[in-house]
Amino acid sequence: MAADFKKIKLTNLILIHTRILFQISGCNFHWNRNLDNNITAKHLTGLREASPAFAHQIKLLKSLAYVPPEDVPQAFKELATKIAVKLDDFTLVDAEAPDKIKAFLKYMQM
Repeated sequence: MAADFKKIKLTNLILIHTRILFQISGCNFHWNRNLDNNITAKHLTGLREASPAFAHQIKLLKSLAYVPPEDVPQAFKELATKIAVKLDDFTLVDAEAPDKIKAFLKYMQM
């Protein structure tokens, strides 16, 4: 079963219906598009363009699509921690960057 990432929280979402187990998944194209759309919605596009370090972190988040499903929560925690450590560096580009990045990571955690 496939779903649009905008319509449903896919983190560990499993539907159980009449004793049949369905895991909801989506394609890499829609995963990346949704992340890009959320970066735009959180006004982080300028930061991504101005900061190679932040752009690299976004690429790492996109690579979660290639991590085995059971390892995604731990991999996300590690990436989020690395991003959190660098929050102060991003204020040089955008003073509101820490709050915007926290909102983006909160969205990713859902």
